[in-house]
Amino acid sequence: MPTLSENIFTDNLKGRVKKRKVFHTPLFLCDVLFRSLFCGLFCCFFCGLFCFAFCRILLLIVATLIFRQEISAMAKQYYAQGAPRTVLEADCEVGPELLTVNNVESLQMLEPCGNGCPKPLLVMENLTVDRISQVGGGRHLRLRLLQQRYGFNGIFFSNTPQSASIAQGDLVDVAFVPQVNDFRGQRSVQMNILEIRPACKVACSCCAVSS
Repeated sequence: MPTLSENIFTDNLKGRVKKRKVFHTPLFLCDVLFRSLFCGLFCCFFCGLFCFAFCRILLLIVATLIFRQEISAMAKQYYAQGAPRTVLEADCEVGPELLTVNNVESLQMLEPCGNGCPKPLLVMENLTVDRISQVGGGRHLRLRLLQQRYGFNGIFFSNTPQSASIAQGDLVDVAFVPQVNDFRGQRSVQMNILEIRPACKVACSCCAVSS
């Protein structure tokens, strides 16, 4: 008959045997392989995305540099031919004393005007901006221009004081088409302004009127 100490030893040994974890080698290897394969695919996927994004960014940088070089070369070649100027060809320069209702109405002899026969484009220099107001919901400018004892109203479509770079009191030159404005029985000359610029204090080639 086993003694008490032998029974205790046997019970402890059985408990340890029951608690021992049994590893099944094939299933364990499959689990490890599956986890390794999943981690590998996961890393490859994100590494591929990173490489793809990096290559796209690199291509964009290279394309930008090439475009900048090409456009710079074209600009250099263009400006080497001489500084470009925007020229508005006017028919003639007039003084304020010539801008009367009768003279403007006499220009109707040139009508009909259209393609190949545009309306006369005149220039008047050294006009002082007396008043500026915005009309048409702020889309157009109405001007009051003075020179000596003469005063004229002008309309400058699709412009604001900021886009036209003018302010009250400025001395300007204007290119305009003359019109007769009939308002409440009063007839007066109005300038349909096509362009306006600061008046030059000295004569220079850039301010010459092209005709």
